[in-house]
Amino acid sequence: MQADSPASAFGARNAGPPQPPRTDLRAFLTGLWRLAKAYYTSEDRWWAWGLTLVTLAFLVSGVGAAVGFAGWTRDFFDVLEARDAGALPGLLGQLALLVLAIGLLEILELWSRLILEFRWRHWLTDQFFERYFRDRRYQLLELGDYGIDNADQRISIDLADLTRSTVSLAGGFVSNGVRISAFAGVLWSISGVVNITLLGREWTIHGYLVWVAVLYAAVSSLLAYWIGRPLIPLRSSQQQLEADLRFNLIRVRENAEGIAMTKGQPFELNRLRELFDFIQANFYRIVARSAFLNGFRNLSNLSGGMIVSAVANAPRYLAGAITLGTITQSQQAFQQMQSAMAWFVNSFDAIAEWKASSDRVLYLERALAAASADRQGSGLSISIQPAQRIDAKDLAVRLPDGACLVEGADVSVNANEHALISGPSGSGKSTLFRVLAGIWPWGSGEIALPQGKAMFLPQRPYLPNSALAEVLAYPGNAADVSREACADALRKCELAGLVEALDEEKRWANVLSGGEQQRVALARAVLQKPDWLFLDEASAAMDGPMEERLYAMLKRALPNTTIISIGHRASLDAHHSRKITLDPSRLALRATALTPRGAGGKTP
Repeated sequence: MQADSPASAFGARNAGPPQPPRTDLRAFLTGLWRLAKAYYTSEDRWWAWGLTLVTLAFLVSGVGAAVGFAGWTRDFFDVLEARDAGALPGLLGQLALLVLAIGLLEILELWSRLILEFRWRHWLTDQFFERYFRDRRYQLLELGDYGIDNADQRISIDLADLTRSTVSLAGGFVSNGVRISAFAGVLWSISGVVNITLLGREWTIHGYLVWVAVLYAAVSSLLAYWIGRPLIPLRSSQQQLEADLRFNLIRVRENAEGIAMTKGQPFELNRLRELFDFIQANFYRIVARSAFLNGFRNLSNLSGGMIVSAVANAPRYLAGAITLGTITQSQQAFQQMQSAMAWFVNSFDAIAEWKASSDRVLYLERALAAASADRQGSGLSISIQPAQRIDAKDLAVRLPDGACLVEGADVSVNANEHALISGPSGSGKSTLFRVLAGIWPWGSGEIALPQGKAMFLPQRPYLPNSALAEVLAYPGNAADVSREACADALRKCELAGLVEALDEEKRWANVLSGGEQQRVALARAVLQKPDWLFLDEASAAMDGPMEERLYAMLKRALPNTTIISIGHRASLDAHHSRKITLDPSRLALRATALTPRGAGGKTP
């Protein structure tokens, strides 16, 4: 029920790469402002504001040094024109100081900007971690259709891109705004007044070099914008496709044994190659567009700084109104101003990637909010009651698309009344467990749960990549349980061979067989001694005799634990006192009594 990705839509062999969702400009800026405002008003606000002001100070000082360098260029060429050798040592000393200042300011600006970027990323990542795990939203994102994919990569990769690009582009915007103001003043001061005759009238133009620079930058920027505008959706598609490639490679790694056993490598290989074909085709579009844009950009920058400014200054120089040094200073000022005014277009690649990463983060934020709304708006009311039983009244269980699995059911399970839930595959047995665990929001009705500790063991248990003792204590702390207790739990689950490995860190999901993994999960239950133990086909990977022995062991080791199981084997009946059957044809639950083994032929 996840949003379709390119890798999940391989039936359309000739289909082009999908277009990922993008926010409109207003929603984009509003979302970005919200993320920035939250950081600048957070507990880290003093660092945020301090680093921002320091970075801006270095940027502005760098522009001042560049203006000073342009002035030094004027003085240097004036000295050369006058053949004044005595003035050269002083100018060379000024040059050394200017070069040192410019280099030092660039280092300090980069240092403060990178620290600001990472602190913001750190803060945002922590916020998204908290949002991702709050209300167990990470689980809902895998169940419902929230319009996103690869939430993990959005947090690990796109958040880093967002913070880096936002700080860098914001710094560029401020720096170039200051450059425009500073060098416009330089150009205005050396432009003088020019009189031209046009349409039979004489016009007096003040600061004409400024207007030439503005006109040239405006025309070249508009042309570059027209050339580079398609890069934004192309970059966005590229990030989407790259994320899907990483996701599918992870899926292959996680399911390596299943793929190898079924000899599915040709299918997976073709699937990955087809996805990479999409990446290649989109990349070639980006290359063609970027090459055209860069060529035009380099041509306009070269002609703007050298040719246009030289032509604009030629009449006044020939008239003796300005010196060669002034022309050189004017060229530098003209090029700096033209480059600053064309900053938006010159940064098109960076802006395109920034927009794509930001969109992915904003859609993740929206999806997390929608998942939380589903959780909070659930029609299922779950409460804790003092009575030692589970009561469900008028229970309805639905799928995210609204399809109904159970409707209007009433059921109760008392403590020590071991219950077996059965029914056809796909009838909703595991979903019923998810409802009781409080992780399934789609449905309605009232559920009263008993006080005490409940543990749910799925058919495929989760074994973290940690020391085996930590796996058994999960989600608790291994320091809170003794090694003797861990060893005893392993022996009871017929895993004596793992006792010596309690302190070994391994990828246990790859090391152990399916049946061994399920026995480790049961050992976890033996160790932690829950009041209520829910087994969702938690012994399905074991053979019948092993299952028989372990169920008998659980009753001995956990005499005060109520066991509620999901299973298909008829042999499980002997270990339970009730059977609750899901009838999908009637959307109902039906309870019947069983005679558990050791009950003397009587049903409690």
